[in-house]
Amino acid sequence: QYKVGSDPLTVLSQPKISLGVIRGTSYVEFARKDYPDAALEEYDEWDQMIQDLEKGKLLALLYDEVEITAFHRKNPDAALSLQTFVRRDR
Repeated sequence: QYKVGSDPLTVLSQPKISLGVIRGTSYVEFARKDYPDAALEEYDEWDQMIQDLEKGKLLALLYDEVEITAFHRKNPDAALSLQTFVRRDR
């Protein structure tokens, strides 16, 4: 069970975590390599992936820091329910 404030890397390493990525991006391979037990969901569109995250169909997503920052600027209230974690090793 995910708890707010939990280490995201530990949470994403749990089996069957629903993890969203954009099809055809490097994040697909990052997710497969770094989170092999995750249930990977590939999306064609960022907006659909965000909607599924907000609805709880995904536990997390992997994507570009610039896009995620832009999303939070446009949707500041999202910070109340979505936690952002930036991996600096990729």
